[in-house]
Amino acid sequence: MAVIKHIASKNSDYGESERYLIFQHNEYTQKPILDKEGHMILREEYYLDSLNCDPFTFASECQELNSYYHKNKNFNEIKSHHYIISFDPKDKEECGLTGERAQQLGLTFAKKNFPGHQALVCTHTDGHNESGNIHVHIVINSLRKYDIPWEPYMEFDCESKAGYKHHLSTAKSPEEFAKILDEKYHIIFKINRNRYSYLHPNRKKYVTGRNLGTRYEEDFLLKVFEENVKSHLEKEEDIPKRQTQNASTGLSNIPFTDTSAIPTPFIFIKSDLRLVIDPQTCIKAQQSEAYAQKVKLTNLKQMAQTVAYIQEHGYDSLNDFHIALDQASDQTSAARKSLKDTEQQLKDVNEQIHFTGQYLAYKNVYADYRKSRNKDKFYEEHRAELSLYDTALRTLKEKSVGNKLPPMKSLYAEKDRLIELRNMQREDFSNRRNYEREFRTVSANIDMILGKSYEQEQQIEKEQNL
Repeated sequence: MAVIKHIASKNSDYGESERYLIFQHNEYTQKPILDKEGHMILREEYYLDSLNCDPFTFASECQELNSYYHKNKNFNEIKSHHYIISFDPKDKEECGLTGERAQQLGLTFAKKNFPGHQALVCTHTDGHNESGNIHVHIVINSLRKYDIPWEPYMEFDCESKAGYKHHLSTAKSPEEFAKILDEKYHIIFKINRNRYSYLHPNRKKYVTGRNLGTRYEEDFLLKVFEENVKSHLEKEEDIPKRQTQNASTGLSNIPFTDTSAIPTPFIFIKSDLRLVIDPQTCIKAQQSEAYAQKVKLTNLKQMAQTVAYIQEHGYDSLNDFHIALDQASDQTSAARKSLKDTEQQLKDVNEQIHFTGQYLAYKNVYADYRKSRNKDKFYEEHRAELSLYDTALRTLKEKSVGNKLPPMKSLYAEKDRLIELRNMQREDFSNRRNYEREFRTVSANIDMILGKSYEQEQQIEKEQNL
């Protein structure tokens, strides 16, 4: 059994969510726990993934998207949504729940409910105040990054478009709220003397909003209904404006880097060739006469297929075949090296994006620190932010060639290019590796067909050439 909690945040510092998920925090004060040197401490066990962004550059990517669409600039706007899925501690023993399993459930939930949004999915296994309950944090940027298929529950076409914001419910009144609860969840909602109560289909008694939490009580829900009405009107006004902008600019989403220069990978169609089994070394064949007979029949089939393979590929001699095998091995090694080089470049770019975003996020804090009259007091109040600024600045100086930082736009363009290249190289490497493996299967079968006499001849020929 799991309980879902939602928190809407107006905080424009998306990095605060990242830090909370990765580093240890005091559960009561929500402040980071620091070591003796004043640095934040990583959590002992956590599982972190992301959707539609890189987990280590979530903050900077959200800010870039907001800037692109000119959204989330006002103080009162909801910048992000934080969902917490908490599991019962008994689920670990009764259902075999683990951190890895909870993370997969969280990812599935996020993909289904927040498509098109930049999201962080992080599972903690320690629980609140070390209670031990496994729980999943899902943090999404309120602004949608990609277009998604339209769903029946959406009121407007814009709710499936990039550049529009996520909202929890379409309810704009208590009556509409009651209808949604009844139709979607079979929950009966009633109001008695301004007290909100809920009847779950698996329960016999109503539960008051007070017992469920402030978000289920009158004051909070009336405010939500009012905001939904306002949002509803804003969407109606914004639709023609957005349509005009898209028509004039030709943009419906963030542009990606041109990948036409990436070469087409090596194509390989695997055959059904299998290794010929040596009955002399197969223990099961020696113990069972029936299995030994089956092995002989299978070997005959594989030997015939091996001979056909040699003929179809036009190898006139064993020497030609072994030359082709060596070439396949060299090409696999070259593909592996190219892939590793690209992965390292991508790692370097991701680190540069992460620390550049971290540097820019706390640059103003450092400037305020330099201007402050009581630097010691300011440092104590902003120790975590200044520590992150110093780390980012030091790392960027170590990695950068010149004194000028590259713009984030060019870094993201390079990242997109490297991701496309890496994906193509992965496919290319996989195909070449399978191609080489098939060659080695054929080579091993040839050795079995020719037997030891062939091996002896090869050894004699080798000794004569020395």
